[in-house]
Amino acid sequence: MAHYSNLQHGIHALKCTFEIIAAARYQATPDELIAVQEEIVKSKGKYSTDWKNDKLEKLVMDHGFCIEMAQVLEEDEELSYARRLRLYRFVTMNEEVSATWERVDELSANLFLDKSERQMLKMKKSRRYK
Repeated sequence: MAHYSNLQHGIHALKCTFEIIAAARYQATPDELIAVQEEIVKSKGKYSTDWKNDKLEKLVMDHGFCIEMAQVLEEDEELSYARRLRLYRFVTMNEEVSATWERVDELSANLFLDKSERQMLKMKKSRRYK
């Protein structure tokens, strides 16, 4: 499992990256992102976002997920593999985030998964549990 301080650093950096993207693209402040998220959750629910067609909605919900994971990490001092994998995929599958993180040496998606977990991702599903 990834180390607590690495997770804490990675989540904070990811949250800040989403805030930078929101400020650049939508001129939105972090407080506005939280307010928009609350409105989305009220109207659609937490898990009914249109992430393929509405980039702002996806950005807002991803930012909210980072805030939520920071709170969970603070309380439990660990995150499940599924949660860490989602954070890892935020970095690796979001072009804007990965482009931003490539510019900074100490930021890497590897903050969220340890070496053996990253190797499992590369294996075909049929070979993982033999």
